[in-house]
Amino acid sequence: MAQFSTDRTISEYAKVIWGIEAARRPVDEELVARKQVMGKDKETVAQEAAANAAAKEAVAKEAAQKAAATEKAAKDAAKDAAAKDASAKEAAKEAAAKDAAAKKAAQEAFEKEVAAKEAAKDAAAKEAASKKAAKDAAIKREAADKE
Repeated sequence: MAQFSTDRTISEYAKVIWGIEAARRPVDEELVARKQVMGKDKETVAQEAAANAAAKEAVAKEAAQKAAATEKAAKDAAKDAAAKDASAKEAAKEAAAKDAAAKKAAQEAFEKEVAAKEAAKDAAAKEAASKKAAKDAAIKREAADKE
C-alpha cells in the first residue's frame, strides 16, 4: 500500500489517483462580510452596507422593470394572436360562404343541364313524331292519288 506524504492534501491524491478534482466549498457570506468588516470603523462599514443595499435595490428595480416590459410584450403578443385568430375565423367563414355559393351554383347548373337534356329529348321526340306524321300524310296522299 502506498504511503501518504504529509506535504500533499487529500484532494491532490484524489486528482492523481482517480483523476477527479474536488469541488470548492461555497464561501459563507457571513464569513466574507466579517473579513470585510475587520479593521474598519463603524461609519465606513455602515456606508459600504448602505451602498451595497442601494446597489441591490437598483438591480431589483431594473429586474422589475425588465419583468414588466416582458409581461407587456407578452400581453401585446397575446392581443396580436387573438386578432389574427379572429381574422382567420372570419376568413374561414367567408370561405365557407363562398364554398356554399359555389355548390349552390353547381347544383343549379346541373339542374339546368338536366332540364336542357329533357327539352332536347322532347324536341327530338316531337321531330320524330312530325316526321312520322309527314310520312303518314305522304302515304295517305299516295293512296289518295292512286284511287
